[in-house]
Amino acid sequence: MHIPCFRPEPFSMFIVKTNDNPNAFIMNTLGRIVFTLLLASLCCVSCKKKGGGDIVLQDIDVNLSDAISVPDFDKKDFNLYDTIVSGADLYQHLRTLVYVAEYSAELVNAALRNIRMYEITQPTTFTYISDDDNRIKTLVVREKIPFENETWDYEMVITDETEGKAFAIYWNMNPRRAIAFLYRKAFDYNVLFMRNALIRLDYSETNQIFDRTMLVQLIGLDSTSVNYMSKLKMFAGQMGDVVHFYGNTIHPSAFIVDPSHAGGRAWCFKGKNDVIQDIAVAKCALPIIDLTNTEMPALWTEYTMDKVLEEEITDAYVDVAPATLENYIQYARGAAYFIGRPGFVGNDTNIPDHPGFTTSFIDLTGIEPWAPYDVYTMFIDF
Repeated sequence: MHIPCFRPEPFSMFIVKTNDNPNAFIMNTLGRIVFTLLLASLCCVSCKKKGGGDIVLQDIDVNLSDAISVPDFDKKDFNLYDTIVSGADLYQHLRTLVYVAEYSAELVNAALRNIRMYEITQPTTFTYISDDDNRIKTLVVREKIPFENETWDYEMVITDETEGKAFAIYWNMNPRRAIAFLYRKAFDYNVLFMRNALIRLDYSETNQIFDRTMLVQLIGLDSTSVNYMSKLKMFAGQMGDVVHFYGNTIHPSAFIVDPSHAGGRAWCFKGKNDVIQDIAVAKCALPIIDLTNTEMPALWTEYTMDKVLEEEITDAYVDVAPATLENYIQYARGAAYFIGRPGFVGNDTNIPDHPGFTTSFIDLTGIEPWAPYDVYTMFIDF
């Protein structure tokens, strides 16, 4: 029995409003990502001077491996009506959502790498013409600046001549901590990819549990796609080779199978990633976007991935055979396991025969995402 339905679109969260065909835009996303990374490596400066900045931080992020952070480029097409989505498809989609958070942090770090080429050693002010958009930017570095109820060693603000603030960072040198903001359109007015995105990145090496942590918050994503992502919030903390991560993404009009579903969907996820062995374990829930803190006890009972998938299939196709239904939901139960770039290799009690999937590694106790409503109403300003 073949059941036509909507497949979640891995790159829906990237699409800006356009008159172009959305599917054609999606197919070009890989090229856009590569192109954007190249642009990011050149961002904001027309540098004549080589060398490292003495006070400007670098590498303020936590990296995850391909097992859990890579876009799904393997699909041959992204037609909405294709085949019913399975639990394995949904867990592969999670890797793209994690990638968006990691990519957003990389945009901030790319800006810092190029700013360091100015060899900033003390408070300063200067203007330059950006190689990206040929617009005048003003860079100001100040010291001992209060922000969010504490005084920071340094503050840097980059302002576009017409769009206003494009970039800001507050940081301490020892131990290293930072809060950074990036407004894509003001930083490079010509950019189309994530054009209206506003990113906040919190980084710290002061956590009592983890060696280094990052918190990525992202707003301002829009799309013509029904499954688009509007906001994201993800924490990652690295302890040795293992990264603990959790987060939420908000998809205001999304559904998995049933187009009559109301309330959108939030991806709530938690997991671990051994970046050296390139393995990961993760678990997802798919609640409505306005689930509040008081309703969170139901997250892992009423909104588990398998239960949501089953409900949407049976709502859309009341005559679906039990065997057919089971075929689609069997890989949505429990936690999922990932190895290397191919990703999903099993779930629930089918733990892979790999020495890295120890009892302690697959234990996700104490790792929890935020309430979807808190992320849905999240606001960023700088």
